Order: sequence, then structure tokens, then C-alpha cells
Amino acid sequence: MIRIRRYIRFILTVLATLAIVGIGRVALAQDDVVVEEDQAAPVAAVVNYSMSKRDLVDRRIFGGQFDAVERARNKLNLTLEVRIDEVNETCGLTEAQKQKLHLAGRADIKRFFDRVDEIKRESEISNNNVSLATRPLTIELQSGLFGDHSFFAKTITRTLSAEQAAKLESLIHQQKLRRYQATVGWYVVQLNKSLGLSDEQRQRLEELLVKETRPPKKYGQGVHWFVLIQASNIPESMIKPIFNDIQWRMFSRQVEQAKRMEEWLKMNGVVADDEAAGGQPALAITPAIPTGSTITIKRAKLGEKTSEKRKD
Repeated sequence: MIRIRRYIRFILTVLATLAIVGIGRVALAQDDVVVEEDQAAPVAAVVNYSMSKRDLVDRRIFGGQFDAVERARNKLNLTLEVRIDEVNETCGLTEAQKQKLHLAGRADIKRFFDRVDEIKRESEISNNNVSLATRPLTIELQSGLFGDHSFFAKTITRTLSAEQAAKLESLIHQQKLRRYQATVGWYVVQLNKSLGLSDEQRQRLEELLVKETRPPKKYGQGVHWFVLIQASNIPESMIKPIFNDIQWRMFSRQVEQAKRMEEWLKMNGVVADDEAAGGQPALAITPAIPTGSTITIKRAKLGEKTSEKRKD
């Protein structure tokens, strides 16, 4: 019995010892884990991904590519060269006239980037809304720098002879009509997807829109809304017979929706041209002025130049 009791005490002692050692190892293991975690996962440094306001201005105007600004500058310079080549092909410019147009176009490009730099400077010293401040320049870049109020257009008006100006005005008129006809054709194709028009309906609608509506002075986003707004000015007696009853109701809903977009279109520079509706695109193939803002030669000034020539 004594031996059995001693044996039991021995077993209990061993178990107790093992329990103490195990607890110690668990504690050490837990400590090790804590130490290892502290060593393996130091506090990460906070990385600042915020964009400077100057970079944000560039991004809003030119896009997100790393060389977007340089790309835009190169594209504008190339556009200027193409514009001058096309005017020369149509009008037969002298070297002096070409030089004046180059200087005027470069002045337009410089003025544009000077305005970009001005917005950058203002954004650094104020809390102005960058998106709102850059919107006019974004629209101008998309529609073209060489429009009616540019140095380039004004120089053309002052530089070309009456005969050259008449040739250019005719070309621009044809270019404008052809582009608008293509825009209307694209819109009718899109409209057909929802209305299911027949070939005859598509042809009648396209011809009516080209004949009875005016092209935009500048092209931009949402030009299909512009076509619909123009369509709303056509007398119902002329346009409604093209559609069946279901198609007319669907078309009318789209027109009403387009009217709600009119102010947005104006904000983006898409407004109707001053030219009267009803002109038909010329069939003759003529060299096209690159798309963008068109150059307008005012008839009044052409008449003045003609009168001056007669006096001489």
C-alpha cells in the first residue's frame, strides 16, 4: 500500500511539473508571437496620394495621360499647319499671307496655354472649384482654338482678298452642311434602334432634318440632343406623317427629354449656327477644313472689300 501511494504521489508530481512547464511554454510561445508580430508588422507609413492643384488643372483640361499636355500642344500645332494648308489649297495664299496666319495661329495657342497657367496660379492661392474654372478651356480645346473670335480667323478676314474670301466662304459652307448631314445620318441610325424605322422612313426623316434644321455653330458632347431640339422646331404637319402612332409617341417623348438638355448643351458650347436652315450639301468633292470651330467670313466685310476695290 505504501508503495502504491508513493507511486501515485510520483505520478501526480510528474503531471504537475509537466503542466507547469506546458503553461510556461504556452506563455513563452504567446510572447514570441507578440514579439514576432511587432517585428514583422511595423506601423506602415502614410502615403499621400493627393494630387496637386496644378496637376489637377492639367488633368481636367488635357486628360490623364502622363504626357497629355505635350500631346495637346503638338496636336494644336499640327492642326494649325493643316488649316493653313487647306486654306492655301482653296485660296492660293501668298507667302506673306501664310506667314501672317502662322503668327496668328501660334498666338492663339500661346494665349490658350497662358490661360491654363493663370488658372494654375489662381488655384494655388484660392479655393476656387478647379472643375468649374477649367470648363471653358476644356470646351474650347474640344471645339477648336481657331474659331470666330480667334486671332487666326480675324487675320483671315483682314488678309484675304475679296475673291479669296468668297472661295473660302463657299468651301466652309459646303463643309458645314456635309458635316451636319453626316451628324443627322448618324442620329437617324441611332433613332432607328428604338423606333424600328423602315428604309423609306429613315430617308424621309434624314432629308427633312437636313433641310429644315440648322447645324450647330460648334460640335461637342450630346450633339444628338441638339438634333432633337432642332427637330422640335419643324411643324408637326411636316414631321408627324413620317411615323406611325406608336413611333410618334416615342419620338415625341425623346424630343421633350432633349428640350430639358438645352441649357446643358449651351454650357458646353453647342448652339445653333446663325446660318439659315434649308441648305443642301454640295455634291462636289472639295478639300475639307479640319473639323472643329468653323471660320466665318462675314458678308458685310466682303461687300466692303469689294466696294473698296471698285473705288481703286
